Amino acid sequence: MSFQALSDGGWDSLWDADGKMLFEYQFKKDVFEKGVPPELRADVWKFLLELYPCTSPLLHRLEYIETASARYSELLDTALDADAAGDEVFRQHRKIIDKDVPRTDRDHPFFAGDDNPNLVALQNILLAHTILDPELGYVQGMNDIAGTILYVMKHELPTFWCFAAVMQRMRNNFINIELHDELQLLKETVGYIDPTLHRHMSACADPGADWLFCHRWLLLNFRREFDLDAIIPLWERMWAQHSTSHFNIVIAVGILEMHRDKILAIGHPDELLGFLQNLAVGLDVHAVISRAQDALSLLTSAPTDALPVSIRSLVTPTTGETFAPPPKLGFVRVRGSNRKQSRPVATAPVAQVVQTFAPPNAHPPHATHYTAQPSRYSAPR
Repeated sequence: MSFQALSDGGWDSLWDADGKMLFEYQFKKDVFEKGVPPELRADVWKFLLELYPCTSPLLHRLEYIETASARYSELLDTALDADAAGDEVFRQHRKIIDKDVPRTDRDHPFFAGDDNPNLVALQNILLAHTILDPELGYVQGMNDIAGTILYVMKHELPTFWCFAAVMQRMRNNFINIELHDELQLLKETVGYIDPTLHRHMSACADPGADWLFCHRWLLLNFRREFDLDAIIPLWERMWAQHSTSHFNIVIAVGILEMHRDKILAIGHPDELLGFLQNLAVGLDVHAVISRAQDALSLLTSAPTDALPVSIRSLVTPTTGETFAPPPKLGFVRVRGSNRKQSRPVATAPVAQVVQTFAPPNAHPPHATHYTAQPSRYSAPR
């Protein structure tokens, strides 16, 4: 049996008799090169985000339906308890969530209108995540990320676990641990590919600003630069992690190269910042993907020892390796407390906790079925 592209109907032939994925490397390569057919995204994303290990058999995935649902309900119950008890930290997070949720893509039909149940689901997801990861809590911009995932998944429960997986990948961005490193990697990659552009942008930047005009791009993975429908094909290529786990950096390089002439004509930091943060108007996501893939091909085709040491981490081998997910934050009940509390603990990966939610024999091995969670809060207005 050989691999067949997803766009050619290959999804149903991707599995062995036990429900294990047969061609993981080819699958991720296909997603990176061609994207995901819209009708498959809700299933494919769970594998890209490693909620489901590609090597897991169907029966293992089926074992976790009750655990996943109960765990999410427990997080929501704890949020209610924290709210009722007047937990000041939680209430500060909720105050920001209550402001941000009604602002989430309200011009899009999926989130438009009063008493929209999708806004209730989004609010539940964000509140539950503040309990799952209390150290991080809620940071503005998370609503845009969770809202995009909800738009694809359509259901609250799988959206929550996919959002949790995305936040594990992006967590350090929001607590400002790695964003300096990401900006530095971007600078050095541009310096390798286009030294003239690098010199100009560095000269144009405020002293010590470290290319902060690209900060928002990397913080939210370009979510503010593209509308709800356009960001989807960009993100799934990033999540495929084919050839690099830093495709966000290469995308940024591609965008800068697409506007090279205009950037070189700008000589003031504020003007450059305004220009780069208003590129959303007229950005063609498919042109950006194509330019980024070309830039990545340039990097991967170069001998490793020819690349500067500082950017070798950007390029990974293309021999079928996969990227291990980072440790997950667990939820625990603290003994001796009269209500549930949470703290960060090392637990098994989400993939071992939430595998699938399909009743046995109800769907093909790869498919899943979900029941929406009941609303815990009134709809934001």
